[in-house]
Amino acid sequence: MPVITGELHVPRRRPPRPPPRPSPAFRCPPGARRTHRGSRAPQPRPGSAPRARALRIAVPGAAGHPGGAGDGLACRHQPVPALRRSAPAAARPAHRGLPPGGRAEPGPAAGDGPPVLRRPRPHGGRADADLSRRRPRAPPPDGAKLTARGCACTALSSPPPRLARLRCADVRRRSCLALSAALLPCFAGAAADEPLLLGITENLPPLNFADDNGAAQGFSVELLRLMTGLAGARLEVQVLPWQRAMQVVEATPQSLLFSLTRLPEREAQFQWVGPIAQRRILLYRLASRTDLNLSQLSDLGSARIGVVRDSAADRQLQAAGLKPGAQLEQGLDDATNVRKLLAGRMEYVALLDWAAAWNLRQLQLPYATLQPALEQDASKTYWFGLRPDADPALVKRLQQALDSLKRDGRFERLRQRYFR
Repeated sequence: MPVITGELHVPRRRPPRPPPRPSPAFRCPPGARRTHRGSRAPQPRPGSAPRARALRIAVPGAAGHPGGAGDGLACRHQPVPALRRSAPAAARPAHRGLPPGGRAEPGPAAGDGPPVLRRPRPHGGRADADLSRRRPRAPPPDGAKLTARGCACTALSSPPPRLARLRCADVRRRSCLALSAALLPCFAGAAADEPLLLGITENLPPLNFADDNGAAQGFSVELLRLMTGLAGARLEVQVLPWQRAMQVVEATPQSLLFSLTRLPEREAQFQWVGPIAQRRILLYRLASRTDLNLSQLSDLGSARIGVVRDSAADRQLQAAGLKPGAQLEQGLDDATNVRKLLAGRMEYVALLDWAAAWNLRQLQLPYATLQPALEQDASKTYWFGLRPDADPALVKRLQQALDSLKRDGRFERLRQRYFR
């Protein structure tokens, strides 16, 4: 049977066909509008030029059809509305894979769009479906591979840079949290192993004093903090009146008293760390009291000397035969005694040389306001005193820390800040 080939012209209008079922992945092409199921097909956009689309018609007896040897009849002159491509032909994704027996054929003209995909028509079925009208998918990334179904790809390349940075930051944050949680018991255990020292001191500026907020300050306070840090101990400091400070140290374990004059009667009461400062006690009078002359304590007569209660100077003056309330005016601290001297309630006051300068500066008075009358003692020094039951290893570490601060120069720099 001969094979009839030729061009078959079909009408410009084709029978309406039901639109594809709407789905989340369906998008109407430009120039068409979405219709409901059962309504007429999308209409072309006004002004769009029609183009021909291939329509393959299988003729019985032709090759490729049961009972024939021909190749069928291809009609290429069916005008349909032109659809705007969403991407260039070179950038279009690979086809979704064909079932067994499928094939791809070129479109109406060379280079005009992707190949037209044909599915084998089952016997008695409808014409070949044109898959070129499917919504184009994004091109697969570099290094992608087709899955077994042929319609999905698994990205083998790295994620986008910003997403990669976010993931790396999240991994680092989780790692830091995990490391902190792992090391927290170690730090807590180390802090718990460090002994806690309670430092008790008095108002004796600039060695030790309380500032306007009640916090402990001064040369010996800062020095003790450096020493405990090097010795591996924790420190808390309280500033109390001297008599009360001695009572607290006697009743509190793991405590130390400073700044403490090392006297023979105190030798067995403390474990000593120092020395930390020189101690030079002078008896001062007002520069305006030129009528007062004191060459020795026996010349005191009816004059009175202001002194801190239970201090080393107080004990020395009492040992010299002076009576509290008669020749000795006992006060809480040096600042109180200086104000009493300025008010005329006493004739002399026992002060450290640098303590006298400090208190006058706090009162905004010149150093010449006071005049040294007699040197009481210049042979003693100040120390830190720990309780007799303190750990000897801790006492040794504190002494080694103080010696190290003196060798590297930090002790001298700290002293220059307070004693200039």
